[in-house]
Amino acid sequence: MMSRFFQLLPPLVFLAFGTFTGWADLVVHYAFDESNQSNETVVDSLGRNNGTLINASEVIREAPSHDPLFGTACEFPPRSGVNLGTDSAVRPVDQFTISWWMRPDILDPFDRIYETMTGTTNEANGIRIDMGGAPGNSIRVLLRDGNGITSTTHTHSLELRNDGTWYFVAVRYDSTAGDGSALQLTVLESGGNPSAQDIRAATESPRLLGTGPIDLHSNGAFLASDDANAAGANDFAGALDDFAVFQTGDVPGIISDEDLSQVSNSGALSLLPDTSPPVIEAFTTSQSTIAAGSPVVLSWSVQNAESIVLSPGFGTVDASGSRQVAPTGTTIYTLTASRENQATTASIQVTVEGQLLPPVISEFMARNRENLEDGDGNPSDWIELHNPNLTPLDLTGYSLTDDAGELARWSFPPGTIMPAGGYLVVFASQQPTDDYVDAGGNLHTNFSLNGGGEYLALVSPDAGSPLSEFFPTYPEQREDISYGPRGFYAIPTPGAPSQGSGVIDFVADTSFSIDRGFYTTPISVEITTPTAGADIYYTTDGTEPSPQNGILYHEPVSLSETTALRAAAFKEGYEPTNVDTQTYLFLEDILRQPSGIPGYPDTWAGRPAHYQMDPDIVAHPLYGPEMETALKAFPALSIAIDPVHMFGRAGIYQNPQSQGRSWERPVSAELISADGSEPGFQIDAGMRLQGGSSRNPDIPKHSLSLRFRRDYGSGKLRYPLFRDAPFGDTAVEEFDFLQLRAGFNFAWTHRHYYQARHAQYNRDQWVNDLYLAMGQPGTHGRWVHLYLNGLYWGLYHMHERPDGDFMASYFGGDSDDYDALSSGQPRSGDTTAWNTMMSIARGNITNPSQYAAIQDYLDIDSLIDYMLLNFFVGNTDWDGHNWRAARKREAGAGYLMLPWDSEFALSPNGPGVINNPQPLSNALNVNVTGRDGNGRPSGLHQDLSANAEYRMRFADRVQLHLFNGGALSPETAGSIWRTRSDLMDEAIIAESARWGDFRYDVDPGRWRPADFARYTRNEHYLQDQAWILRSYIPRRGAILLEQLRNRNLYPRTEAPRFRQHGGTIATGQALTISNPNPAGVVYFTLDGSDPRDPTRRPNGISASAIRYIRPPVFTESAQLRARVLNGTEWSAINQATFLAGNLAEPSNLTVSELMYNPPGPSENLEFIELVNLSGTETIELGGSAFSTGIQFSFPINTLLPPGARLLLVSDEEAFASRYGEGLPVVGQYDGLLDNGGEQIVILDAAGNVILDFTYEDGRQWPAGADGGGRSLVNRGPDMNDALSWRDSDLLMGSPGERDNPEFSGIPSADDDGDGIQALLEYATGGNELSPDSIWASPSISQSSDGHLEILMNVNMRASDIDLTLEKTLDLQSWEPLSGFKRIAIERDPSQGSARVIYRATSPTTQGASTQFLRLRASRR
Repeated sequence: MMSRFFQLLPPLVFLAFGTFTGWADLVVHYAFDESNQSNETVVDSLGRNNGTLINASEVIREAPSHDPLFGTACEFPPRSGVNLGTDSAVRPVDQFTISWWMRPDILDPFDRIYETMTGTTNEANGIRIDMGGAPGNSIRVLLRDGNGITSTTHTHSLELRNDGTWYFVAVRYDSTAGDGSALQLTVLESGGNPSAQDIRAATESPRLLGTGPIDLHSNGAFLASDDANAAGANDFAGALDDFAVFQTGDVPGIISDEDLSQVSNSGALSLLPDTSPPVIEAFTTSQSTIAAGSPVVLSWSVQNAESIVLSPGFGTVDASGSRQVAPTGTTIYTLTASRENQATTASIQVTVEGQLLPPVISEFMARNRENLEDGDGNPSDWIELHNPNLTPLDLTGYSLTDDAGELARWSFPPGTIMPAGGYLVVFASQQPTDDYVDAGGNLHTNFSLNGGGEYLALVSPDAGSPLSEFFPTYPEQREDISYGPRGFYAIPTPGAPSQGSGVIDFVADTSFSIDRGFYTTPISVEITTPTAGADIYYTTDGTEPSPQNGILYHEPVSLSETTALRAAAFKEGYEPTNVDTQTYLFLEDILRQPSGIPGYPDTWAGRPAHYQMDPDIVAHPLYGPEMETALKAFPALSIAIDPVHMFGRAGIYQNPQSQGRSWERPVSAELISADGSEPGFQIDAGMRLQGGSSRNPDIPKHSLSLRFRRDYGSGKLRYPLFRDAPFGDTAVEEFDFLQLRAGFNFAWTHRHYYQARHAQYNRDQWVNDLYLAMGQPGTHGRWVHLYLNGLYWGLYHMHERPDGDFMASYFGGDSDDYDALSSGQPRSGDTTAWNTMMSIARGNITNPSQYAAIQDYLDIDSLIDYMLLNFFVGNTDWDGHNWRAARKREAGAGYLMLPWDSEFALSPNGPGVINNPQPLSNALNVNVTGRDGNGRPSGLHQDLSANAEYRMRFADRVQLHLFNGGALSPETAGSIWRTRSDLMDEAIIAESARWGDFRYDVDPGRWRPADFARYTRNEHYLQDQAWILRSYIPRRGAILLEQLRNRNLYPRTEAPRFRQHGGTIATGQALTISNPNPAGVVYFTLDGSDPRDPTRRPNGISASAIRYIRPPVFTESAQLRARVLNGTEWSAINQATFLAGNLAEPSNLTVSELMYNPPGPSENLEFIELVNLSGTETIELGGSAFSTGIQFSFPINTLLPPGARLLLVSDEEAFASRYGEGLPVVGQYDGLLDNGGEQIVILDAAGNVILDFTYEDGRQWPAGADGGGRSLVNRGPDMNDALSWRDSDLLMGSPGERDNPEFSGIPSADDDGDGIQALLEYATGGNELSPDSIWASPSISQSSDGHLEILMNVNMRASDIDLTLEKTLDLQSWEPLSGFKRIAIERDPSQGSARVIYRATSPTTQGASTQFLRLRASRR
């Protein structure tokens, strides 16, 4: 048997025996605590080797250090540093340690932190410590001995950030240590007090040693500079502190992990000889196992200690000595020797009567969402046990329980051994058996933990009594927060010692009296927390509040200007709240946004900053009255960010071309609805600048990217962000990333007058919407008005990013399961499959077997639709870059093509055109069908075009999309543009006020201001849009068709036409097909097959094809497919689906049973059961589809007779193995039902909603269906209501069969004479043969706070009965009960009943009129 054990990390017994009495020699130390700004001297704390500042006037003294214990730091801008001179103390050659603290401000490749090297080749000699190669965010060490052949180099794997984070770094080198350990590079992020174990974990070494002792060069040693003048471009920029060099003197200069831990925590000076730690030379016992009360002698010897304490029971003792003890119980004795701020400990265990110390429950988690996965990959609750003994402990016979009445509820298997001082994690996952061990070897209990609080105990095998318990219950738990005997732990440590002492509780979240939103008059916001004695701090400048930063709240905050109000609450001994952020938007204030903002810079990256709302637009007689409407046309996205992170020297706006994780900054993001149409959200996230050429400093409005990580709070954004946007029914509702596109190409801020003049902000999303309409995975998007710390920043396009995470969201798995390419470079996975595919395409692709082979790597329809889309929009900035593709990394999975950055759609000019650009009208005739990029989608397409079947498939997709209302037809493409632009046409006025004047009034760049204009909606934006809607979209399809014909991608023979193109059709109706060509014969099929079969000679007419002589007659639903054969040329196919009979609709179809969380780790027994509610009519489900939750499309002629049921399952093979054959399984759906509940939507063929409901797993919902082996059974019409669902009677449900009985008696009968009619008695769970009226009578009580509460009993199996509470004043006119809210459903699965409790929303008042209540049962 395997179990998950965790060994205690620090040793439990530490004895030092005096063979090592000295420490490495600290030879030089720079504390950087100087206060004299004008003094160029950098003082060596040892007084041996002072340094000299380079460009001292640029250096900032007394900068804050990472810890006040270290005094101050020194901040170095580029082209500054310290010249340390040529003394050997600062130029070590072997057996040395160099350590320091650093806070990088700029991350650039090769920036020097420490330099004693001349040259850059292997002929060089000396030491170089720098920021590594591109992207310059790692510590790299180069050691060269000048032999011209070899060097020792290592770059640490930790990626640094320049967001204010401090790092501890140490370089240890000993050429005599040999390969694998000669160079040790340690890099640790600040936080906590690193232990020796932490140092070891953060230390890396190169495998091979290339150098011996390092030769010195004559120039000297330099800090934060690469030479004496700091004249190069590779100087470190940031802060340094506590720089130290240890060299071999009395002892080796390689200091130990323990020493390095002390240096990082207390500074290098703590290792001076006069502050070396005490040494326990010996600590022994005369006997380790005794009888109770027997004497034992403890002896010890300690060197170099100021204080020595022996515990328990003795206190301070001498440096050497002994004590006799006579313990009556097993005891661990600890000797602690201290000197100044250092201590050494040793422990000994004396075991009495063979009884070890009892194990304890040291930590547990009752609401595990993302903290720890068990061996099956599930986030199960967990319980951590700790063995306090210095010897192993056998857990045989011990038990865990969550029931004080059943102490032996779950017992440890025999032979479960805990290591000395070790930890064991047991998962509390409510397994059906007691002996379950998961794939990782972990033990699982037969019970789970109640997040609301319950009893929990570890029980002794002997007396059967609790050894460690939480009595009577532990408190309510929080998600991903653990709990133990010392309280809550914000950082859970399953399998390791807890971090910190725990907290008593959490400060309750702050509440704001006024919610975020738009306001027109001043407001006064109260901020409160229910936690008594907590202090609230708030800020209004975007920074995070804390006791060190912010205003102590003592009265309501008055606001009359747009403000991001941020608050947090703190209390000693409690975990503080997270930072709550609420933004209040005052439109009048926004419209007055000035050109200068106090505390904000006048330049961004050296170019003019721009903040102002153009007063000419704001006060314009036409646009001014529309400004407020414009600002409310889209929701607001408010970003709160520390201004230093945005605009400071290391701010992302001041360094727009810097990329990577190190340029990500923490922010708060709030989506605020202007009209209340959606709830919005607030989430803490990371934010970066995004883009390529748009990052250049001459662009004032930059694109941004939001990153959702556990580092900031929620690991994902969970919100139906695109639900109400076009194609929102296909959008996911969980996001790892969101892009905020500012609009670069063809935007008013573009550097080129031509693009600024023809700004249109719809282009990119329109292209993706078209792709979605083509049935392909385009990215969803919408527009927002962006605010930065309350400053209006303009229109932003918020959308998904097509990468591995995007693919995982839509197609399942993880990001790493996909090869996701961006312009040929892998964002996840690799290019192996792509290269193989390209190799196949370049082969003899005309060969059918070669063409078949490529389809193992390529989704042909995706490539065709992608090419056709880019041809249609005339994309002139594409395929050289701006293309993406992705596939799942499994056999047979083909690449899908994904549009990206299509801002050059509808443009006659490419991005490189500067002089003499063509007029916009020329875009109508742009021809990019000849693109042929090597290794790119266009090259792949051109290779495949040599294959006749590919060309015919291309023609068929052209017919599908350009005709009959297809995605690229004038009516559909225009409608899609118009849907997006209806709101944009109003909102664009705000963009005009914010950025429309930038090039004309602020910064024209290389052009003259007169080349630009003050851009407005009517004069510029709408003019070009009118041409797009009136000329481009209506005419583009015909022009493209001719371009495709010229490339042999669409035949001259036109496809046949149908009198009606699909939809509903009466049974027995005939349909006319016409041939638009002067010659040729129409062939058609009604079985979904192609009338053309290229394998049949001589003319390729399929065996199932019917020659058109007379109109076909429809006797059932069918897919009509037809082509024209004109000589030897086939037309493209025309096809349409016709649905006959009674179609599914809300009145005749429902979900009757749902197995969403089958027991055990697997989800392969999920199922959904649908039932036809009609008693007389068979319904046609063909064309209907599950669009949300899971994905499944019903094929035509999926007929469901009256009252019949059908099943959809997650795994047909597993389902048949468990339930047997012969059940009405229609198919296997894609995706899985969410164990935590989710929305389920079924649409008909026209996109109308048939069913839309959300099931959940909350407290009022049936618990047995949530992993307990039962299914959810529908018992009521409101499928969003927990009361409409119950647990199935049978374990594993009853798929395909009715699970709800019907009332069969006489409704008015009263056989037991209790005055309760049989129907009501049945509906409330009573027995109509046993007189008892309590079941049918609701009870009324009054709570302690004056609210009426009503309790009624419900027979959960009575699905054919409506049970309603009604009230009256006169006993004549009854109406449904109002003014009450349901607060609980207390289910009794064994009886199939529930107690339902309703509570009045307001307390009872004196003098209220008397009302009467009744419970009414009626048959549905």
